[in-house]
Amino acid sequence: MTTTEIILLSLSAILQLVGIIGSLVPLIPGAPLSFAGMLLCCIVYPTPVMITLTVVMGLLVIGGIVLDYVAPSILTNRAGGSKKAVWGTNIGLILGLLFAPPLGVIVGPFLGALVGELIETNNAKHSFKVAAYSFLSFLLGTLFKFFLCVAMLIICIVCVGVDFIPQEWMDAVRQMFA
Repeated sequence: MTTTEIILLSLSAILQLVGIIGSLVPLIPGAPLSFAGMLLCCIVYPTPVMITLTVVMGLLVIGGIVLDYVAPSILTNRAGGSKKAVWGTNIGLILGLLFAPPLGVIVGPFLGALVGELIETNNAKHSFKVAAYSFLSFLLGTLFKFFLCVAMLIICIVCVGVDFIPQEWMDAVRQMFA
């Protein structure tokens, strides 16, 4: 292994570990950082499996980013929320990002949906349900990003680790499944 490969794999590991942390902490782009680490790993070990998995994970990261911004509105609608609740969710997210990071990213959409629905219906119980669905979307998005980041790290460890497994062990595994 060359010095460049060691440096790239070390940077890959750092990016992926920061990505896992970022998947749980608002304002740190966890999945994109983990994907950048996976991309570096793919540059060092460009096997067909690694390239395919990197493309798949890249698409999942893009999907996760889109869902982060769309899911609160979708789940607010599912809960029977009005257009004002959906607008409140989006405005709450933006205001939370601007004025109270990182907690504002969590609380902002919830409060925005709650206030928007209260303005529309004046029904506290229904408004709280709509806001709870908005918060649920945040939790689901966070879990998705966390598992995605962990999966990228595991894929890289496995793909790189295969080169360090003694050939006798690989032959024994092949014989077991042949």
